[in-house]
Amino acid sequence: MTEEPTTEGVEAAVETVTHPEIDATLSDLGMIDGVEHEGTEATVTLVLPMRNIPDQVKNILVGRLQEAVAETGVSATVEITVMSDAQRERFFELETENWEGGIDESQEPVGGTDSSEPPF
Repeated sequence: MTEEPTTEGVEAAVETVTHPEIDATLSDLGMIDGVEHEGTEATVTLVLPMRNIPDQVKNILVGRLQEAVAETGVSATVEITVMSDAQRERFFELETENWEGGIDESQEPVGGTDSSEPPF
């Protein structure tokens, strides 16, 4: 008999998801605003620092969240919102501290810019 997915298991899976350009989890960066779970469905609220994040980065973030949650036997819908000014300020501090530089080689590049420094 297979165990039913738990909210704690879904939340733990979400907490493992890392940012493609910053050496930190989305949770550590303040980018997860909540996880709701019922049965085999979950909704994860992803908070972005600004609306004009490139679609490629948004798609990677959503895909990583959905894949992590799927490992628990749950299907995830990701809702996207935008950070408050205070959240955004903290995000940029953490981004600067943990910048890795660009999306890793296994993913398509965001653009032809030098990614050795944060874009802000």
